[in-house]
Amino acid sequence: KNGKTLVEDTDAVDNLIEEAEEGVTGGDYILPESNSRYLTDADVSGLTLQQLNYAKNEIYARHGRIFDDEFLQKYFSSKDWYSPSIATADFKESMLNEYEIANRDLIVEYEKERGYR
Repeated sequence: KNGKTLVEDTDAVDNLIEEAEEGVTGGDYILPESNSRYLTDADVSGLTLQQLNYAKNEIYARHGRIFDDEFLQKYFSSKDWYSPSIATADFKESMLNEYEIANRDLIVEYEKERGYR
């Protein structure tokens, strides 16, 4: 029974990784509602380090922030919804709404707790 559960969990993780990799060439958001509701631990607990990084930065990308990091810029430039328009230096915290601030902080805290930061 425990072996079966482990396989099911591994399959779920593999699916999340596949979805993130598909996101590099199109796809949608990692966390589609991160700008309109408070996320929970359950929303982020199954994400890989790479997915957490994308999810955190998609909060900024929704507003058109341009990324200094070449990999992030390439990733978000592949998204139909991304419209780069604000240089990193010109991006202001006040551009984020209360959900986005709370959700970014949740993701950062999750990364810290798991030793990712």
